[in-house]
Amino acid sequence: MEWLRKVTNGDTKNAIAVRSDLPTSTLNRQWNDEKFSADVVISVAHAYGASPIEGLSALGVITRDDIERLRSDDALKDATDDQLLQELARRLADQHDVIVDDPASAWNMPVGVRLEPAASHDKRKGQAKGVDEEYA
Repeated sequence: MEWLRKVTNGDTKNAIAVRSDLPTSTLNRQWNDEKFSADVVISVAHAYGASPIEGLSALGVITRDDIERLRSDDALKDATDDQLLQELARRLADQHDVIVDDPASAWNMPVGVRLEPAASHDKRKGQAKGVDEEYA
C-alpha cells in the first residue's frame, strides 16, 4: 500500500510495528498479503502523525466523496453566523441572473401582491384560522 510506505518514510516493518504498538506478526502478514485492516491503518496513522481518514481512503474503506462530505459538514457546523451569511450572499450573487430570469421567482411577482401565511393565529383571542399545523 503506497500510503503506508509514504507515511512511514521507508521504516522497516519491525520499526513500524513497534512504533504503532502492533504485533510484528500481524503487520508482516498483512504486509505480505498487501491487505491491511482498518485497525492497522489507523494505528499506523496515529503513530506517525498522519490522517487516519486519508489512510482509510487509501485502503478503500471510505471514498473521497465521504471525506468531502465530512469536511463540508464540519465546515458548516464550525462556521460563524457571519461566515454563513457571507456564503449565502456569495451564492445568491452567483445565481442572480438565474433567479431574476426565472418567471416563478418571488423577484418577478407583480408589485402589490401580498403573500399570506397558510394560517394565522390571533394570540389575544386564542383563535387559529387556516390549516397550518403550527397554529392549529
